[in-house]
Amino acid sequence: MNKILGIMFALVCYSQVAVADGLTSGSVQGWLDSQSAVESFGKQYEGKLKPFDADIENQGTPMEAFQQGIVALKGTGLYGQFENIIDDYGFDSPEQWAEVGGRIMSAYLAIEMGDRGPEMEQMMQQMETMMNNPNIPAEQKQMMQNSMKQSAAVFESAKNAPEGDKRVVKSFLPQLKAMTGSEMQP
Repeated sequence: MNKILGIMFALVCYSQVAVADGLTSGSVQGWLDSQSAVESFGKQYEGKLKPFDADIENQGTPMEAFQQGIVALKGTGLYGQFENIIDDYGFDSPEQWAEVGGRIMSAYLAIEMGDRGPEMEQMMQQMETMMNNPNIPAEQKQMMQNSMKQSAAVFESAKNAPEGDKRVVKSFLPQLKAMTGSEMQP
């Protein structure tokens, strides 16, 4: 009996480590399946969550944006309710759901950006050149700098997306494109 419990414990630990090591088809499907319920939750509590919109949107990477969303849930007292919703989709906690979401979006961006690394770097250099233009007001430069910083963080996040995550996410591209309502143009 103890041997069986030991094996079961090892399997549970292994499955948790496997999820921690990378995305699985099951975790991506669960996250995608949760989107309708998450969207309904967001609409239901829009008034409570709205004050946190700017904080979430101003995050550099998808992972940071999801993490800031968790902070918002805790700040509004909605964390437990959100946890109950995502539990139905196989997630142990909002943090786990957020981590999976951040990894999915980083891998998705990496796939969509493809070989555009040099193009993105050139765009960043052009923005930097504009920052040195004395004819641009300081306020506009600050906005450009913030935008440049955020774009660079997103680019870096996509560039560093693990190959295993990208392989898993690739099979979900149609659903992700439909969910985001966009497709990057070459």
